Amino acid sequence: MRKGLLTALLLLCLFVFAACKKDKPGEQPGAVTGDVSAGKTEYQFVSEDFEQGNRPGTMGNAMLRTEKGFYHYNDTLGGFRYYDVATGKEMFLCNKPECRHDGNEFCVATNGKYTVLDYCLYGEHLMVFAAEVTETQVLYKVLALALDGASMDEVATVLELERSPDMSLYASRMYLHRNKALLTFATGATPYQEDTMHYGVALLDLNTKNSSFLDEEPLAKENAEATGIIAYGNYFYYCRKEGKKNVLHRRHIENGTDETCKLLTNFTGGYAVLEEDYIVYLRRNKKTLCTYRFSTGENEEKVMLYKKVPQYDIAGNLLFETEEGVPAQGLVTDGTYLYVLQATNHNVLQEEEDELTFSESACVRVFNKELEEVTVIEMTEQLPLTEFETGSDVFRMFRTTYNCGFRYLGEDIYWCPCVAVDHQTLEIHVFHCKRSDFLAGEPEFSFVYKYSEW
Repeated sequence: MRKGLLTALLLLCLFVFAACKKDKPGEQPGAVTGDVSAGKTEYQFVSEDFEQGNRPGTMGNAMLRTEKGFYHYNDTLGGFRYYDVATGKEMFLCNKPECRHDGNEFCVATNGKYTVLDYCLYGEHLMVFAAEVTETQVLYKVLALALDGASMDEVATVLELERSPDMSLYASRMYLHRNKALLTFATGATPYQEDTMHYGVALLDLNTKNSSFLDEEPLAKENAEATGIIAYGNYFYYCRKEGKKNVLHRRHIENGTDETCKLLTNFTGGYAVLEEDYIVYLRRNKKTLCTYRFSTGENEEKVMLYKKVPQYDIAGNLLFETEEGVPAQGLVTDGTYLYVLQATNHNVLQEEEDELTFSESACVRVFNKELEEVTVIEMTEQLPLTEFETGSDVFRMFRTTYNCGFRYLGEDIYWCPCVAVDHQTLEIHVFHCKRSDFLAGEPEFSFVYKYSEW
């Protein structure tokens, strides 16, 4: 009987332990978990696919969304910020009691130890590509920030460099996909001098924390800069200059094989991956949409991008509209549809001044996979615009360059234009609509929130 009682107690303890482990707060399917040993957090990442919408745009314009709120890095305030949807409040991403958020080494949001280069959401963490700069070294690192601002941990050190007195760090990027990270580096003299630039590309395995490099030298003048990076399926895609040509590569994330895509001449570097065997790309000054299939090497010109452009006289009267080839500023795909971003400058007469200025209008053209046009949305007509008066001047500016202002996230679409409040202040305004309404040509954008960029 005593033996049976001990067995029952043992089973009960095992059951309680299992139940406690299952219900551990903050540990959900797909989350990053940390096992602490010897004072260091060792992260084990659950594999996720790259999500184009939940990362900053090419010009830094960010809008990273979770179910509870939005994240961005604020250049003006010098730290990571979080906007809580439930309360409508924006705050530093740091929950340490009595923290001054002044760059101290314990602050998650503003830690002055690191220079932030790039960031995105991955594995229930805000992942950060950063550089730790000392008097003698530059150490490139990948960090993991808890989404509630409770912790900042170093995941891996990717590259260590000797620091020269006039060295500056330039645009560097991070792309996370299936537990691999593709990272780009760029350094040069201060101030910027093109002939001093050094480039490099690294691949980091998040499971082993080991790094490898695409070139013989991790960072060198001879290395071509990698741009236009996309991750899809089993591949990282990237562009490099070979002479005067833009060449598109794709590299297998497991076996490391690298192949070039034999595209038509005058490839501009802009492209989107719709399927693993099918891409759409831009050529001829970004005014022509072409398709390419890897399995057959087949190229085909499909669509010439035109837009009606208004022409005004000095009195501001509309004279006529012309159809002009308008370059695409960016291509974005959700796997089913292709969104082509275009922007047009045209002259407008100021109401109280006899002079012409220019304004920028933006549109998004939507195509299906066969590149048949589904709808055209004039973005500047859809958004509830706001004018900011400073003295006698009114400033309004919308940046549609690349894909920094356009986001698709699941069934939601966001448009994040930059608005110039005055000569020194630039704000990001975030608007939202449902993807189904956008595809139907009837988007109803609503204002979500805004924040200062600088």
